[in-house]
Amino acid sequence: MRQRIIKIAIAACIAFGLLPLPSTAQAVKTTYRLDVPIDGYTTPTDAPCLSETVHVFGTYQEHFVNIVTGNAIQHTTIHQTTDLTGVGLTTGATYQIGGPLTFTVTGDPSNPFPFEVTLHNIVKLIGPGQNGKVYLRTLLHITWDQTTFEPKVTVDKNDVLCH
Repeated sequence: MRQRIIKIAIAACIAFGLLPLPSTAQAVKTTYRLDVPIDGYTTPTDAPCLSETVHVFGTYQEHFVNIVTGNAIQHTTIHQTTDLTGVGLTTGATYQIGGPLTFTVTGDPSNPFPFEVTLHNIVKLIGPGQNGKVYLRTLLHITWDQTTFEPKVTVDKNDVLCH
């Protein structure tokens, strides 16, 4: 699951540099949605309170909003909604999986790095018994010095909660 989040962040940063700039001095807004099938596994290594590996499958939706201002500053937001199911490989128990992901990028596409990137993700697995509720939470913030292009990474949250 976390590897998928990192791949999304990398893809969004690449896409940020490929998006078109407006030819006028007015802001331009582009929106679209992408349905992404997923078929993967969450293990007790990912979430220590799980007593079994959970097969996760279904489709999540990426909602992209891109705004380029009149002064060519670009703001891109990706919001993810889920329609996923999980099945425990040992017990056959059904898990409901949901939670939002919000990813934002702000910057000038003519620079090699954006000014700022924020990733906020909460994945919730709701299952039976002792597995109960599992929350995987990530809040990551990256800024780049626009002269040296040195990144400053702040990991505000990267944990697993078991209830």
